[in-house]
Amino acid sequence: MRVAVVVLLALCLLVPTAAQAQKVQFDPQVTYKVPSDGAPSLGPDDALVTIVEFSDFYCGFCRRANTTLRQLMQLYPRELRLIYVHTPLDPEEGTLAAEASLAAGAQGLFWPMHDRIFSGPRGAGPELLERYARDLGLDIARYRSDMRSRAHRRELMRHVAMGNQLGIRSTPIFFINGKPIVGARGLGVFVRVVEEELARARNVVK
Repeated sequence: MRVAVVVLLALCLLVPTAAQAQKVQFDPQVTYKVPSDGAPSLGPDDALVTIVEFSDFYCGFCRRANTTLRQLMQLYPRELRLIYVHTPLDPEEGTLAAEASLAAGAQGLFWPMHDRIFSGPRGAGPELLERYARDLGLDIARYRSDMRSRAHRRELMRHVAMGNQLGIRSTPIFFINGKPIVGARGLGVFVRVVEEELARARNVVK
């Protein structure tokens, strides 16, 4: 009986879960056409390399990856542009931080709010998010009105649709000039792909 149980457990470990089965596999050798129209961007518009990030403020791996991206942007201040596409893992309930960042973005402060959310405790609630908004100097009356009316919910759902178009089911996922990196990888992984894309882009420019 004990042997049978052990065998059964081993088989269960070998069988992918439903969530794993739904994950889309991205080929690192393929250049994907990545939708990102209108999403917040950071860095020069004429940068040779664009990173499109599909991320969720409530995702622990996304928080780790954010530190890596900041280091990467410091290494390539003129060569990189970063685009952030909201991909909440729970688009029905887990959208509060995303909507707060879009409310800040409506007042020109998306990236400062983005940084405060990622640097603060995971799972920030409405009181803490409003404190961030106040600290950043947002018009609090306007911020409260936007949050109360869910003024940026439609924009957030447009972001979700862009992720769905690619089949994204987990975060974070990055596309560097269309080349995918899945998960919170080390800085060296990003540097390698960025250098490859810089070399390719410079050849195209020549």
